[in-house]
Amino acid sequence: LGLIDDMTKTMSMEFKNAGDEIYLLGNSREELGGTEYLKHRIGEITGDAPELNLDEEVNLQNAVLELIGEQFINSAHDVSEGGLAICLAEKSIKSNGLACSLQMGKVNAGRLFGESQSRIVVSVAVEKLANFKEICSKNNVQIEKIGIVQKEIFEIEGYIKTEWAKFADAFNGSIADIMK
Repeated sequence: LGLIDDMTKTMSMEFKNAGDEIYLLGNSREELGGTEYLKHRIGEITGDAPELNLDEEVNLQNAVLELIGEQFINSAHDVSEGGLAICLAEKSIKSNGLACSLQMGKVNAGRLFGESQSRIVVSVAVEKLANFKEICSKNNVQIEKIGIVQKEIFEIEGYIKTEWAKFADAFNGSIADIMK
């Protein structure tokens, strides 16, 4: 819990504008130990939990708070349970017709579903990229451009491409489907 002194300096997870660039902040270690991926893939929770580096976490939080305060990012969501793929799916589902196109080259399960700590996905307007990069650099936060915000299609190049409406309907109807 905490207090927010200025409600104009809050951030939500959903994408806001088609054409914004999507960046992953933090160090991806592709750690699969203890993840939802392993739980669903092999039916058990196993392996070492992801590493937590407190210096990286402090640097990341300082950078993101400054980025929000200066209004240099348009959305932010932590990468946690389910990893990067689930983070992006959650952002897209909440974005009312906006989704993402990711061009990350060759990826693997660790890259998509690893639950490395101290990572946040943000979207940034092109005209604010220089300020965004400067603040991340000043705070020693690793950044990687992973895609762009687009209308109607959720895509991870080479792995999945689907219409936003089908994607959102499947998510929003999942509890009702389980109850049938």
